[in-house]
This record gives sequence, C-alpha cells and structure tokens, in this order.
Amino acid sequence: MREVPPGNLPRFFDCQSEPDARKRVDILLNLKDLNDSSEDELYYSRKLFDEAAAVGDGFAVGASLGSLASYYISSPGAGDSLARILAQAEPLMRGSGMEGLGAYYRMVE
Repeated sequence: MREVPPGNLPRFFDCQSEPDARKRVDILLNLKDLNDSSEDELYYSRKLFDEAAAVGDGFAVGASLGSLASYYISSPGAGDSLARILAQAEPLMRGSGMEGLGAYYRMVE
C-alpha cells in the first residue's frame, strides 16, 4: 500500500488508476473543487490542467487556470510560467465558455 504523506490525505485518492482519460478529468475537476483554498489546490489544479490539455477539454483547462494563474501572478519572476501555460491553454479554450480567460489573466498580471 502506498504511504500517504501527513496533511495530504486527499492526494491518496488520486485518479491514476482510472484508464479512461475523460473520467480522470471529471475526477480531477471534483478533487480540485473539494480542495479549493487548501494546500492541495495547486496540486490538483496542475494535474487537472495536464490531463485536460491531453484530452483537449477546454472547459476543464479553464477551470484549472484560476488557481494556476493566481499562483504565477503572486510569485515574483513567474511571469514566464504564466505566459507558457496561457499559450498552451488558449487554443484549447477556443469555442468554449472559457475562451476569454487568457486575455483576462494577461490583463491582471
């Protein structure tokens, strides 16, 4: 059995055993919501971004951006990281309800 780090119990309930990529995205959307404002929020946001980008889910990519952008905006010297993640996210969000997020995060940076 995998050891669970203290304080990170939700990470134990990861979704890597789910073979269906779209179901993993759904699981990660829920885990991200459950961990909103916790120390694990960034962890699940990053995992959600990666999984959603891999399957081309623009809505889920956009859902992960709030936490990621907030982190990069508040981290000195992380502007390049924000620019890279937005460059990857924007094509995926075209045509979804999340389409304008990239422009918004560039504006508030």
